[in-house]
Amino acid sequence: TDLASLGFTIKAYCKGYNIRLGFLKYYSAFYFRKAATIYTYNRIVLSTIKYPLTISYTALYYTFYKYTIRLGIKIKFLNNKKAGIILENRLKLITNIIIIADRVGLRSWNIILGFKEIAISSGFTIFYILFPAENILKYLDLPKIPYYLTYTFLPTSASSTTIALKDRYSLAIYLYIAGKDNILLAIKDKFKKDQTFLNIQYIYNNYKEYISFLIKGIPFKNTNGVPRYTIKP
Repeated sequence: TDLASLGFTIKAYCKGYNIRLGFLKYYSAFYFRKAATIYTYNRIVLSTIKYPLTISYTALYYTFYKYTIRLGIKIKFLNNKKAGIILENRLKLITNIIIIADRVGLRSWNIILGFKEIAISSGFTIFYILFPAENILKYLDLPKIPYYLTYTFLPTSASSTTIALKDRYSLAIYLYIAGKDNILLAIKDKFKKDQTFLNIQYIYNNYKEYISFLIKGIPFKNTNGVPRYTIKP
């Protein structure tokens, strides 16, 4: 997501320079209450849920953006042998790496997949509703349900945004360890290996071994993935 790209920008900047922490002082810009009340369609109160941090998603985006600008991060023009992108206003930006904010349905999907993904209807309709967990437990025997629906990994969910931020942070760590002379190797390493849970620490612990696998073919077993699943290159 765009937020993850800004997160990468901030993380990469932090790995290259000494900075003074100042992000949390923008906390009040997007924090608006400590609890959320859940209603039915006709405004009957179902429950009140307390959160350690309730935020406005739009304001959070803007906070990341402001902090990126305050860090003084600028785009530097290099030469025509570097990576580049042309914006809609025909402005050409040239850099070492392009991080694509890949939302569902954006044009960047053509670059990632090689084709435009077309949505296919399953014929089903999903009605998404919130209610207190204790109510459903009275009527359902959850262990007997053959499957359950979890929230989709789309940029509108907090969980997927967290995953996207972790993914961008790990890319910044790869680039930090590899250095500017090994950018292509760092990117290759990241996208082959990073099926991660504790990704940042795993990178620090195993980077040299995996680079030896890429360059010399020395066997390396990736254990940083879903339990009981063998990660295939």
